[in-house]
Amino acid sequence: MSIYKVRENLVVEEIEDSVIIFDTDNERFFELEGIGSFIWKNLDNKNFDEVVGTIRNEFDVDEETAGADTTDFIKSLLDNKLIVEFK
Repeated sequence: MSIYKVRENLVVEEIEDSVIIFDTDNERFFELEGIGSFIWKNLDNKNFDEVVGTIRNEFDVDEETAGADTTDFIKSLLDNKLIVEFK
């Protein structure tokens, strides 16, 4: 199972419930709020099932919904090269 790792060369700042990310390689900013910031804070060095389990422990959500939302969010992070996936 894949493990996700936050990519190097990112400047990350947590401000209240938001996460601001600056990608120094591509000179782009990203802002994560709500569940996105929660997933980001609980993603590094974990696999998909661990992330979904963390979400389910924190929020009142069924496994199918948590899994679908997490899949979409992780895909977005991978597409924007904010995280890397190790198999």
